Amino acid sequence: MKLDHIKIANVLGITAADIRIDKPVTLIAGKNFAGKSSIQECVRMALVGDTVRGIDLKKDYGSLVHEGESNGLIEIAVAGALPVWFSLPDGKSTPITEYVPPKALPYVLDAQRFAKLTEQDRRNFLFGLTGLSAGSAEVKNKLLARGCDAAKVEAVLPLLRVGASA
Repeated sequence: MKLDHIKIANVLGITAADIRIDKPVTLIAGKNFAGKSSIQECVRMALVGDTVRGIDLKKDYGSLVHEGESNGLIEIAVAGALPVWFSLPDGKSTPITEYVPPKALPYVLDAQRFAKLTEQDRRNFLFGLTGLSAGSAEVKNKLLARGCDAAKVEAVLPLLRVGASA
């Protein structure tokens, strides 16, 4: 998924932000309380529909509107898809039928959510996300294809079953 444009008005610590994204990686830097985390949270709200502020009820969304303002709006342009938006204080957003976020997106936008997964769930998530497999047969075939000594490959295969902690 590629974001093309982020536009935020009166949400959290941001009165107005208009960010065009034209590079593969965009870094947002600034002093404390400049709105960096607010931008990240706004993207999460628009794309996933949740917030890390612990607000579960729509009636509490008004607390996310910038101080002194009555409403806020987040708009995200996603390459190849309809724009997504999230409005405050009503909590209305792009209907899910118009935009369905990838399963990985909530974890990418919220590292704490990923960290709370069990070791096995993190492993399954990462292998599923990348489409890779680390079964001993796959590893053995890849090592042999790279020209590794067959006896040494057989010697290390039992170690693969032990696994590694997070």
